[in-house]
This record gives sequence, structure tokens and C-alpha cells, in this order.
Amino acid sequence: MNRPVKRAIDRLSALGGRISALNSDANFEENELKIASEDVRVVSDSDLGCLWILVRDADTVLGLLRLYILAAHRSLPRAGAAHPAAYAELRRALSHEVGKLDIPARTGNDADVRRGLALLSAIVKSKTLNYFSAIAAGAAASDGRHDEPSTALPELIEVLQAVCSPLYDTIKADKERHLAMEDYRALLEAELPASEILEHAARLLLKRLQGGHIAQSIALCNMLHNACKMFASFWAVALCQQLPTGPCLSFLLSCHIVSACADLGCGGGEGGLYGMPQAFRLPTGYAFRQADTLIRFLSAWQAAVMEERSRLAAALGGDSGLPYPNAAIGTVSLAALGGEAPAAAMLSCYPLRPLYRRELSLLQQRHGQDGEEGQQPPAETAASAVRELEAARLRLELSATPPLNTTATFELCMRLAEGLVAAEAPVQLNHRRRPNLAAGNGSGNVQVTALSGLPPGKALRVAMQSLMCAREALAGEKALREPRLPPALAARLGRWWGAAIAAVTAAASQQRPSADFTRPACTLLSSLAKPNGPADPPSADQSAARYAGYLTCLAAYLRAALRPGSGATRASVCMLLHKHVWTQLLAFGEIRKAASVMAAVAEALAEHAAALSEPGATGAVKGLDEAEECLMFVTVFFGREQVERLLPRCSGASGSAPNALGHAPGHEAGPGEDGGARSVASGPERLGAVASVVVARLLPEMARLLQVLMQAGRGSLAAVGRSVALLLGMVPWLAAGLARASGAWGKQAGDARESGGSDDAAAESWRQLLLVELRLPALLGAALRLLTEHTAASGGKAMALQCLVPRLSSGLLHALAVLAAWTPAELARLVAAADRAVAGGRGGRSGALPTTALLRSVLGRGGCRPAPEVLEAVEAACGGAGPQRVPAGLPPDEMASSLHWGCLLLPPSRARELLSASDGAA
Repeated sequence: MNRPVKRAIDRLSALGGRISALNSDANFEENELKIASEDVRVVSDSDLGCLWILVRDADTVLGLLRLYILAAHRSLPRAGAAHPAAYAELRRALSHEVGKLDIPARTGNDADVRRGLALLSAIVKSKTLNYFSAIAAGAAASDGRHDEPSTALPELIEVLQAVCSPLYDTIKADKERHLAMEDYRALLEAELPASEILEHAARLLLKRLQGGHIAQSIALCNMLHNACKMFASFWAVALCQQLPTGPCLSFLLSCHIVSACADLGCGGGEGGLYGMPQAFRLPTGYAFRQADTLIRFLSAWQAAVMEERSRLAAALGGDSGLPYPNAAIGTVSLAALGGEAPAAAMLSCYPLRPLYRRELSLLQQRHGQDGEEGQQPPAETAASAVRELEAARLRLELSATPPLNTTATFELCMRLAEGLVAAEAPVQLNHRRRPNLAAGNGSGNVQVTALSGLPPGKALRVAMQSLMCAREALAGEKALREPRLPPALAARLGRWWGAAIAAVTAAASQQRPSADFTRPACTLLSSLAKPNGPADPPSADQSAARYAGYLTCLAAYLRAALRPGSGATRASVCMLLHKHVWTQLLAFGEIRKAASVMAAVAEALAEHAAALSEPGATGAVKGLDEAEECLMFVTVFFGREQVERLLPRCSGASGSAPNALGHAPGHEAGPGEDGGARSVASGPERLGAVASVVVARLLPEMARLLQVLMQAGRGSLAAVGRSVALLLGMVPWLAAGLARASGAWGKQAGDARESGGSDDAAAESWRQLLLVELRLPALLGAALRLLTEHTAASGGKAMALQCLVPRLSSGLLHALAVLAAWTPAELARLVAAADRAVAGGRGGRSGALPTTALLRSVLGRGGCRPAPEVLEAVEAACGGAGPQRVPAGLPPDEMASSLHWGCLLLPPSRARELLSASDGAA
């Protein structure tokens, strides 16, 4: 450290030392303050680092911090201190050094990071943000003298950047630092809204825009946008808390979104600005050059509306005092819900404005009745009531404009999204005819100019976020769960789904979809209102989605998201749909479209298996991870539990095999046809048909990819173990289908009604699926090998196997029991072939085969999973025993379910006819 810098730090330390907790009113001469400002600049210009880090003595740092807080306070005109200009100069110099505290947060050692965090915590706790809020308010109210508006906002943004900088450190922090960061995050989430600093910063920026200082305002906008990025995950928290009562902040966000619509030529009113003064129009293309900020602003609108719906529901206590919109349509469905659900659904149907009127009326009634006659409420209570009433009035006033004007917000966000999809579609949809989505008067040239600075795919990300905001403005989820909606709301919902499907389809149709397109697209697709259970009638939301082409779009999305090299993560794909929504979509959608979804997933599985089978793919860790994620996705969304939800419950009569082709509905019902309330009585036939497509198309590709992962020990234990357990769980259904088609039960019990006689073609297709396509020998061998390894495993492998063993063991025992009872000849041939292969030195590429010896070592007395009764049945089948109706060791309810569901499934050959029909329709 050179001599001038050392002298400067010493003088600053001495000055800070004069301020103590007992003497916070210390006075300073104007000359002292000017010298202090110059000393700070000397340190700043030295490039030696941040002043707060250079000073190592803790007491000295504390003194400098007090000096900074004092300067911030005394620079305010209302403080009445002497030399406010000198204090302001010192404050600005120290603010610049505060701005450097983000450097140790990114690159410093632990000690520097902890010191920086402690300093920033002290600044926030000292309410210094309130001082800067007042500084911004004063600058906005000034007449331009002393260039206050030009200097206040850059300083404000510099401080905010530093204050928010520690949030970048949370991912790599140790446990102690992580807890400190969480405390700091909570502190900021409380202080930012309380200080109203964002509102005053927005007011200051709007004044610059209104004054016509476009060039200077763009520079200030850039600084504000940098601060937006620094707010990270809780930026939306601070915004959504201030938007309902922050007129300037609300108008600033509107300026960006309205200007973006005008850029696309899809705005409304004079100049496409919806009545916004031209002075606040941002330069063409500017909003899209700051696309990430535009996305954050749309997210903040969405969060604000969501929070206000939730707050109003609690404040009104389920009683809006308003009639249900179009009660003739809504009464029946609401009455059927019972309890509190009707009131919640009614509130969700309304725009916010009438609810604000009701809230204000109730508050006025309540506070007008507080206290008995002749008594005054306590001063604290009275002040609280005044604040509450004032906030309610302000919310009602602001509900004339977005985002609280939810009708206008919906229209604005829809036009923005539709315009972006229309502008992007010619490129993303391989130059096919551009969809007529934009409802404006703009030209293609205007759109190209506005979007010229956007990276590929970014326009669709903005569109998707705009659509999520529009959905929140449309209605609450409780309303969208209803089977029927008022016509106007149903029409807007149909428009929304049309745009959402177009956006996702455009993104999925890119030749190289961006790696991060899956999450926003997934968010759109997963926004379907969730029923309380699979027995609930389909919602109006689901009907509108199906009518707009949801299943076709879903197939395109999965084809793009699951294929090798897509970069899709399991987290983004597996959150796709709630289990009951998924079941209802497959159950009520057109069979051919449901089949196209299964075909898309099967293609992805096949592509992964082929990619891993190529020479040199052994070390491709990324490809291996993606293949496992794809396999895990299928186990979640197409596993036994999901297929069981599709099939009707066992009611004592299995019935004959259905003819799905003759009973499938021919088209999707639109919102105007049945409102979404198609009866579940469309029958077990079509439900069994959809489940049959899952079994016939996906199981072979799952088994193929699983075998590739098991070769040479590839694939994680979790992925392999779960997949083996899932496929084993399907074996009883396939065995039941084979036994029924081959007439085995009729020969045993003479029950022609259930056996249906022998159908050689159907039996052969079941046999091919069970033994060859499912790769049953390798599947049984893998389960036996994993159970054997569990006894000798240790450490992490033992823990992983411990979680898998119950499912593996149960699946294996049930599979062997039904194979021995219902298809004994096939099981006998399988075990004999395994014995011959091992005797001939061919142990199987997957490492294990279900030999007699291996079965005895696992299931015999003293084995790792002893099940003597099942082993005896297997050995009897291998010895030539005929079919048995009741499998050994299988619980009666499990046997009845497997028998019932197996008889509802179509033979694989007929299920594939549906797939061929879906391919032809595509």
C-alpha cells in the first residue's frame, strides 16, 4: 500500500472513530467532509481493492460504516443538517466503494466474503435503504437543479447491486455461509418492499423518460436492468409486494410491455400504445434487447396477480357478495362441489376490480363499527386502520391499469405472446405458412426489426412467460377446475390454449431446440388445472386444451425433449403433468392422439438405445445420463400405477376382451359441445385400448434400452433397479393375456366365457411380447442378480439396493408365481434354455440368466429371499405341470387384479393397429 493511500485510510479511520454509539450526533466541518471525500477517491483510484476490505481493523471498519450511514442521513434535505452538499458528496464516494463489495462475494476468500456480508447486513439493518429511497424521491420531485436526477439513480443502482451481490454465492457456500445467506435473503425480502426504494427509483426513471432525455434514460434503464438481474429469485417477491400499491413501479413495467407490443405492431389504441402517452414509449426494439428483464417483469405481473387473488380470498372469507357470472351455467356444477369450493371457484372467476370494491366496502363497514359508542380506539389501532383503508383505496385505484386490471392484462399479454409466436413461426416451423395469430396492424418488417437483437429461441421464451402471466390474469385455478365456465371466460380460455399450443409446437419444431426451452414449455403444458382425483369429471380447462390439440403438441414436445442430445433434465420433464391430469388426458382424449404420444416416447427410447449401442459410446457419460433420464421419465408416467388408473377397477366380472376400434370416439369435444363433461361411461373398452397401446408400444423399447444399460455394468443402480421392478410388475398382465388367448383356463376349468376359446394369432402376439420383446430371460436374470448382490453389497451400493429390494423381490415373486400357474410351458422352455446357455458357457450379455441353480440360490430355503412355495411351483412347471388357476404364494386380491386387468388389455397385434392408424392420421 503506497503512502498517499495509507494516509487517506488513516484520516478516514480517525474521522470514523469520532462517531460512536454514544455520540451519534458528532459534527464535522465542511472542509473535513471534502477532504474525506477526496481521501475515498484516492483509495478508489488506487486499484488496490475495496476500501472496506483494505482496512483490516474491525473498529476502524465499524467507524467508516457509521460515517457512511451518517452521511446518507445528513445529506437528506429534511434532516436539517449543516453542509448537506458536502455530506452528499461523501455519501456518493462511499457508495461507490460499497458497490465494490460484490467483488469479494464473487472472487474473495472466505474471510473477505464473511466481512462483506457482515457489512452489507449492517447497511440493510440500519435502514440505509430508506435514506436512498428518500434521496430518489427528492430527486424525482426536484426541478432539475444540481443535476440531482442524473446522479441519484446511478448511485442508487450501484448500492442495490452490492446489496444483492451475495445471493450469487449461495450455490457454492458451505453450510454455515449458506445459513447466513438465507438470513440475509430474508432480511432483504423484508427491507426492499418496506423501503419502497423500487417505487421511487421507478418514479425517477419515468421522470427522465417524460422529460424526453431518451439517450440518458436508456443508460439509466440499463443500470436498472442490471439491478433486476441482481435481485435473482426474490426480485419477483419485492416487485409483487410493491406493484399493488406502487403506481410508478406498476407504470414502469407497463411501459416495457406496452412498448414491446407496439414494436410487434400488435398493440391497441392510437399508436398501438393503449392510451399510454408517447413520451413513455421506449425506443423500437429496446424492450426485446432486454429480453431477460422483460421476462422478469412479466413474471412479476403474474406473481402480483396470484398473490392478490390469494390475499382477497382470505380477506373476503369466501364471500364476495357478488353474483356468480352467468349463474345459469355455473349453478349446477358449483352446487355439485359442496362445502367451500363453490365460493372459492366464484372468487377465482372474477376480475380483481370488483373484488377490490367489495374489500374496501367491508373495511369501511368494519372500521366504522370499531369501538363502542363514546369510545375511541387506541391510537395504534386507529393508525393501522387508516393505513389499511388507504392501501385498499390505492389498490382499487390501480386496478384500472395492469396488472391489477386483469382483463387488460390478459389482453396485453395475449397480444404480446401471439405476436411473438407469429413472428417466430416462419423460421421455427420450417417456413410453413405463418399462423395468423397477431391481432394487430404491424408488418413483418417491423417485427423483424424489433426482434433482430434476440438470440435464437428467446422470443418464444418471452412468449411463454407472457402466456403464463395471461393465464393467471384470466382466472384462478379453482375456477378452471370447474366442468363448465361462463361463455366469455370459456372463449378466452380456448384462445389461451390455442396460443400456448402454437408456442410449444413452434419451440419443439426447431431443428435444434435450445437446451433451456424444455422448462418454460413444460411449465405451459403442466399448467392444466389439477383435479382432486381421477374420478372427477374433466375440467373445462382440460376440454379446451384437448380441443386445441394438446395431445398432438405433447407428442411433439416429448419427441424433442427426450431425444438424445436435447439437454432436457429429468426435473423439467418429470414435473410435466400431475398424475390425475395425465390419466384423464389419456382416458378422455382421442385414442389415436393418445397413441401418438406413446409413439413419440417409444421413438425416443429407441434412439437412446441405438445411440448407446454405437461403437465408442461406452464412455459417453452425457448420453448415458440422458438415456437414464428418459427411462426414468417413462417409469414415472407410463408405469404400472398409471396404467392401473386407466383401467376400470375389478368388479367381480372380468368381461371379454374389448373392441376398442369400434368404441373409440371419433373426435375431441370442443368447449361448445359438452363443456368438458364427457361421461366416463365411454367404457372400459376405450380405456383398455389406451392401456394396451402403452403396453404394446412402450414395454419393448423400455426393455431394449434397459438391456443396453445393463451390458457391461452401464447405467446407475437406481435407473436399472426401478426399470426392472416396473417391467416385472407388468409380467402378470401379459401372462394373463397369453393364458386367456391360448385358452389355458378353459382347458383347466371349462370356463368358456372367460377363456373365450383359443386365438392362435392373439396368443402368438402375447407370447412374442412376453418372451422376446420384453426380454423376459434377461429381465428375470437381472432381478435375481440384484437380489443376490444385495447380500454382499456394502456402503452406498448396499443403501441403494436396500431401497430397491422390496419392490424387486415382490415383483419377481409375483411374476414367477403367475408364469408358473398361467403359462407353465413358456416358463419351462425359458428356464431350460437358460440352463443350456450357462452349461455351454453363454451366460448372457446382461450377466445373468434365470437358471435352475440361480432360482434355488435366491428362492430356496437359506436363499437370500426364501420363497419355497413359489420355487416349488416353478419347479413343477419345469417338470411338465399344466396350467393352474390360482398361482402359488400370490395374495388373492393381487391375483384377481392381475387377471381382471390382463383380460381388459387388447392383444399386442390389435393394439398396434391403433398405432398404425395414428401414424396414418399424422
